[in-house]
Amino acid sequence: MTKNKIYFGTLVVLLGANLRLMIVAIPPILSTIQKSLNIPSSISGVLMSIPLICFGVFSAFSGSLGKKFGSKNMMLAALGLMTIGDLLRVYSDWLMILGTIIVGLTITILNVLLPLFLIENTNQVRQMTGVYSVSMGVWAALGSAVVVPIANAVGWQMAIQALAVVSLVTALLLTTTKNSTKGYDNVETEKAIITGTTWRQPLIWILAIFTGLQSFIYYGMLTWMPAILVSRGFSVADAGAIVGLVQLAGLPGSFFVPIWAEKVQLRKPLVITFGLTYLIGFIGLMFLQAGILLVLDTVILGFAFGGAFVYALSMITISARSTAEVADISGMTQTVGYLIAAVSPLIIGMLHQFVGWNILIVGLIIIAAVVTALGLVFNVGLLKRMAIRSK
Repeated sequence: MTKNKIYFGTLVVLLGANLRLMIVAIPPILSTIQKSLNIPSSISGVLMSIPLICFGVFSAFSGSLGKKFGSKNMMLAALGLMTIGDLLRVYSDWLMILGTIIVGLTITILNVLLPLFLIENTNQVRQMTGVYSVSMGVWAALGSAVVVPIANAVGWQMAIQALAVVSLVTALLLTTTKNSTKGYDNVETEKAIITGTTWRQPLIWILAIFTGLQSFIYYGMLTWMPAILVSRGFSVADAGAIVGLVQLAGLPGSFFVPIWAEKVQLRKPLVITFGLTYLIGFIGLMFLQAGILLVLDTVILGFAFGGAFVYALSMITISARSTAEVADISGMTQTVGYLIAAVSPLIIGMLHQFVGWNILIVGLIIIAAVVTALGLVFNVGLLKRMAIRSK
C-alpha cells in the first residue's frame, strides 16, 4: 500500500467520523443538557430532530452546490462551519439550537457529497464506502460510550466541544488533497443519456422511502434506546455504553455489505437478513430485562441498523447511470429519507408516554417489515434497470 493510499484512507476515516459523531454524543447526556440550559422537555426532544430536518430539507441543494463549486470545496466549508457550530452550542439554550442547526446543515453537505468525492478521487469506491461506513460506526460507538464519563469528569460543555477537534483535523487534512478524475467501473460517462429527472424515477422513490424508513428506525432508537434500557434495569452510564456497543455491532455489516451488494445474487439474502435481525432484536427488546441476553440482543439490532444503512448507501452508486446522477440520487434519497426520519425522535418520544415502549416497538417491527419489502421490490426493479442499461 502506497503512502498516498494510506493518506487517502485516513482522510476517508476522518470524514466518516464527522457524519454521526456530533449527533450521537447528545442523547446519553440529553437530560444533563436540558437541566443545565433550562431547556423545556418539548424543545429538548426536538434537538435530535433538528439535524434530520436539515438532512431532509437541504440534501437536494447540497448535490447542486457540490457540482457547481466542487465536492472538496463544499466539504471544506462544511467542516469549518461544523467546528464553529459545535463550539458555540454549549453556551445557552438558543445557541444550542443554532449550533445544532449549523451542525445539521454541515453534516448534510458531507452526507451528500462524500459519495461524489470518492468517485472523483478513487477507483475503489465500494471499498472506501465500507471504510467510511465502518469509521462512522466506530466513532459513533465511541461517542455514545465515552461522552457520559467525560462529561462527569470535565463537564458536558467540554465533552461536546472536544468533538470539534475531529472536524478541524479533518478539514486540515482535506486541504492538502488534490481532486482527480479517476474512472468508476460501474457508472457510465457524463455523456450517458438520462431519460427524465431523478425525481421522476419510481425506482429511486422506492430507494428513498427504504432509506427513510430504516433511518426512522435508527434515529428513533438512537435517541430513545438509552431510556428503554434504563426502563429495563440498566444504569444511565451502562445504557450509554450499550448504545455504543450497538454502534460497534453494525461495523461488520458496514464494511462487508458494500462488497456483498456488488454481487447480484447476494442482494436478496442481504435484505431478508436485515428483516430477520430487526425482528429478533425488537422482540428481545420487548421481553428481556437487564442482563447479558439483552446486551446480546442489542448487538443483533446493531447489525440490522448498520447493514441496512450501508446497503442504502451502496444502492445509490450502483443504481446511478452517470457520475452526475450519483449526486442527484444521493440528494433525493437523503432529502426524502431524512424528512421521514426527522419525525421519528419526536413521535416516539410523544407516543411512549401514552402507549408504553412495547406497543411502540411493535410499531417499529411493522416498519421494519415494510423496509424489508421495499428492499426486495427495489432489487427487482434494479435488475430490470441494469438489463436495460446493458443493451
